[in-house]
Amino acid sequence: MPISAVIVSDREILAVIHCDTDEQLADTAADVKSLVERQLRHGERMTIGVGKLTRSLRCLYKSYRQAKAIMRIREKRSMLEAGYIYADMGAHRLLLGLEDREIADDYLRTLLGPLLDYDAQKGTDLVEVLRTYLFNNGSVQETAAQLYVHRNTVNYRINRAAEILGMDLGNLEARPQLMLCFLLLDMQ
Repeated sequence: MPISAVIVSDREILAVIHCDTDEQLADTAADVKSLVERQLRHGERMTIGVGKLTRSLRCLYKSYRQAKAIMRIREKRSMLEAGYIYADMGAHRLLLGLEDREIADDYLRTLLGPLLDYDAQKGTDLVEVLRTYLFNNGSVQETAAQLYVHRNTVNYRINRAAEILGMDLGNLEARPQLMLCFLLLDMQ
């Protein structure tokens, strides 16, 4: 499989890989990732992003931008377990294509802004507690275990977050809207 690599900067290497299928791309990307990881010195980190398989040179830059966006997302602490291949990015794939950043920022500020502001002013961690709670499917027990706090503390903080946001977290529409906010937050 032909691979062309270009050093873009002292911290970035761009590889263009010829593949015919998404499976070939995933396998080759895993091989390249493994090879680079073996070359890293102890304590060095690497972030990898693989854009969408494209059949034309015109779309190559788009694939590159997708890979860069995936790398930004993966650098977030909450996304370390996420995929690094465009085809595996789930809902992030939809958000990667969002052209008008102002729409995303407005959505985020409108829904999650009051809680972000509260945390900044009071030095609290309600945003992180709410994120953990939502990504644990609303399980107080799992959230408490992941955050190393008592479940009563989680209940109090979730109720406080809901109060600040003016939202009923039991509402079927509220949770996916907030989860979308956290996905957008990861992309900033």
